[in-house]
Amino acid sequence: MAAVLTPRPVSAPQTRGPQHRAPLTLIEGGRSASGLRQRRMYRQRRVVAGITLLVVCWLVLSLLWSGASALVGGSSPAPSPQTGGGAAASRYVVRGGDTLWSVSKALHVDGDIRDVMAELAEQNGDGLLRPGQVLVIPADLRS
Repeated sequence: MAAVLTPRPVSAPQTRGPQHRAPLTLIEGGRSASGLRQRRMYRQRRVVAGITLLVVCWLVLSLLWSGASALVGGSSPAPSPQTGGGAAASRYVVRGGDTLWSVSKALHVDGDIRDVMAELAEQNGDGLLRPGQVLVIPADLRS
């Protein structure tokens, strides 16, 4: 609660001494009903703005995530064997977005995919795939 001093005109000398004080006038604010309403409205607006911001961020991130997963981890078709000469190993031509994981998974080999990835990387160099690169698929990995 706040108070404002309002000066009173002095008409005669005061004999009461230092105990005499000017009257106080109350003003709105502080814990008044209107002040409480204003603070409540401020909090409500901030909560609504925060929730709106969270929803917008979630939508943007989910759109980015789905777009990135479609570009990177899209389902790639199974490697098609391209035999070179009878008993030679199969070959697979790498396309954009292919990874060792996706190629290994598409081979449908029983066992751990990480072992298949390691064998493909060992057979074909450094393990980095580039579009147009031809991967040699060993005979023991063919289904």
